[in-house]
Amino acid sequence: MGDRVRFSQKHLEEFLAETGEKKWDYAVLVHCVWYLDAEETLASMLKALKGRVNRVCIAEYSMKASEPAAIPHVLAALTRATLEAQNPESDANIRCLLTPPDIKKIAEHAGWKVEQEMDIVPNERLQDGDWEVEAVKDESFLDDVEKYVEDNKVKLLLRSGREAVIRAVQELHDEKVRTMDVWAATLV
Repeated sequence: MGDRVRFSQKHLEEFLAETGEKKWDYAVLVHCVWYLDAEETLASMLKALKGRVNRVCIAEYSMKASEPAAIPHVLAALTRATLEAQNPESDANIRCLLTPPDIKKIAEHAGWKVEQEMDIVPNERLQDGDWEVEAVKDESFLDDVEKYVEDNKVKLLLRSGREAVIRAVQELHDEKVRTMDVWAATLV
C-alpha cells in the first residue's frame, strides 16, 4: 500500500478543512471510539465524513464475551468507564463506552447505514483484556476513585465493579484473561 495510506494526527474537522473538497474511498476507525470524550464527538465525526468518504470501516470492542475468560474484560471496561465519566479532564482509553447498538444509532442519525457487520473473537494472544483488568485490580484504581468521585453511591458502585473484576478473574483459576469480542462494521 505504501504511499496510498496516510496517517494524520489532527482533529478530523481540521484535516477535512485542509484537504478542500478531496474525497476518499474509506475512513477507518479502529479501536478509537472509546477514547472519544463523548458520543457527540463520534456523531460530529461521522457527519463530517458523510460525502467525503464512500465507506467508514469501524471496529470497537463489543461488550460481548464469547469466551468466558473475557468476562473480566467486559466488567473492567464497565468499571473503568464509570470512573472516567466522573473525571471531565480524563484522557484515559475508555471515556466513551459506546456499544455496537449505540454506534449504529449515531451512524444512522449522521446519514450512514450498516452495510455489513460481524463479531470477531480475538486471538488469545491479544493482551488488551488483561491490561484493562490489571489496571482496575490495581490499588491505584481505588486512589483514583477517591480522587475523582464525590458521590458515595458512585464510589460504592466502583468498588463493587472492581470486586466483580477480581472475583471473575479468580473464577478463571489459572486460565489467562481473554480480550472481549470485537464488533466490526462497514458503513455506507
